[in-house]
Amino acid sequence: MDYLNFYSHEQVSDSLFLFTEGYSMVHRFSIGVIVGADRVMVVDAGLGMTGDFRQQIEKVVGTDKPIFCCCTHGHIDHFGSAIQFDEAYVGEPDSHDLGTGVNFDRRMSDLAAFSLNNREVVEYGRLHALHNEELKLNPLYDGQVFDLGGGVVIELIAVPGHSAGSMCFFNRREKYVLVGDAINADSHLKHFDREGFARFVPILQHFIDTVGEDVTFYSGHLPVPQKIGVVKDLLKGAEALSRGDFTGDVPVAGIFGSQTTPRKPQGRYKISGNTLIFYNTSLMDPDGSDYDPSTVCVYGHEQVSEHVYVVTENTSVVHRLTIGVIEGEKEILVIDSGMGMNGALRHYIESFTAPGKPMICALTHGAVDHLGGASLFDRVYLSPADRKILPPDNDVDHRLMMLYSYANHLPAFVDLFRDSWLPIADISYTDVQDGDVFDLGGIQVEALALPGHTEGSMAYLLRKEHVVFVGDAVNADTFLLEMDEEELLRYSDTLDRFAERIGDSSVTLYSGHLNRGQTFATIANLAAACREVAAGNTLGDPPGQSVYVFEREKPSRRLHYHGNTCVVYDRSNFRR
Repeated sequence: MDYLNFYSHEQVSDSLFLFTEGYSMVHRFSIGVIVGADRVMVVDAGLGMTGDFRQQIEKVVGTDKPIFCCCTHGHIDHFGSAIQFDEAYVGEPDSHDLGTGVNFDRRMSDLAAFSLNNREVVEYGRLHALHNEELKLNPLYDGQVFDLGGGVVIELIAVPGHSAGSMCFFNRREKYVLVGDAINADSHLKHFDREGFARFVPILQHFIDTVGEDVTFYSGHLPVPQKIGVVKDLLKGAEALSRGDFTGDVPVAGIFGSQTTPRKPQGRYKISGNTLIFYNTSLMDPDGSDYDPSTVCVYGHEQVSEHVYVVTENTSVVHRLTIGVIEGEKEILVIDSGMGMNGALRHYIESFTAPGKPMICALTHGAVDHLGGASLFDRVYLSPADRKILPPDNDVDHRLMMLYSYANHLPAFVDLFRDSWLPIADISYTDVQDGDVFDLGGIQVEALALPGHTEGSMAYLLRKEHVVFVGDAVNADTFLLEMDEEELLRYSDTLDRFAERIGDSSVTLYSGHLNRGQTFATIANLAAACREVAAGNTLGDPPGQSVYVFEREKPSRRLHYHGNTCVVYDRSNFRR
């Protein structure tokens, strides 16, 4: 079988390289490599399906220092390659029993889920996976300190919750924390009852008090920086669950098919800000007596600057749609409008903005999962180049299948919206062109053409707020499936010009399916990835399995990473 490379990396601070191990365009694992003058600490070790992870690290940091591994916790997808390192550690409560995590068949089952059941990936793992039955993990303790030399000092903070032994790794000097699955925009706390959530609240407060406000953290499954607001939202959500407040909570399925029954899911998620908590209803609300399904709300939001809110339409703990809300003195501009599952979006926005203002909508492109709720707004703007890709009718069956895919194949979630879809066939569109400016009163939004993902893709820049909404045109996983080599080269040039027009490296990007801000470097990384694919530097590119149940497996669809940013391409378009 041809070589497959699932790894990428970027340097994010003086001492920290962030590696990703990605088995699909949805699921990847974030791994920290912290380099001191005397030794190298690897934080987490992925699923261990290739046998060459240490070599990948040594290509970056060299072979002249000892390399040891500290796992944030003892779950199967965090210690898979730990056996390759000089020593390996995990939080003391997780060190006694690795359970099914060393079972080869269980690991293959998890790989199938993480790869979206791609046969090529699963077979590669079966042939190349490390066998870690003999792995010994030494215990880690709260408050332990590792001095890696040269002033690189890592403090350990216990955050028991996702697992009993979950540990976070804090570099106080450089103000970053590697948190594994202990803290995330999607936090899985499925073994907690209400008392467990009550105990978790002071643990989170202790974490906030220890690391401070001005800290960046990286979680185990999302290779983008997150801020302390996520922890505060998680704390608020835990407080609500400790009180038995299930208002608005949504049925949810895990990524592993065995975790739920299709019609009676065992899980729900609590939305707090733009943070989700996945909990087990059999522990929290076993008979459903405290749950009112009529209150279900899929929306969450956070304020990211003076005038800007980021709203998410959450369809599962993996898939969500990002909607920008910019509030001016005269008008409110909504960027994209989600799937249009029901008529709640405008009312939700009105719940946190000033009442009575006109509300207009500007679309990043003409895909149905971005224009679905547009009929709720006073005017709708779309590039004329995307008129030809608009669905010919209300497309309800297609949207239902998309929602079923986004909801991880959970009928109980889809059933909530089966008969409430907003019409899209008769939306009246106003043209938006490159260079147009929306003056909302006290804040201006520039429209910038960014053709690539679609011919009419637009980005919306707020210079004063250092924010740009880019839809699906730039993302940690960017789909450019219709492009050949020449078109990929042209798109890389388009991205270079786009970066020049922004001219502000402090700008934060918000893409259409990832509600955490991405750095300006994402643009350059994507441009580099496009050039590498166009030049044929694609050795080891893994499959890009679709998330949609109605799309068959396509061996020609591949992923190419540069700096943890991915271009999804189709090599059947290429001449070579």
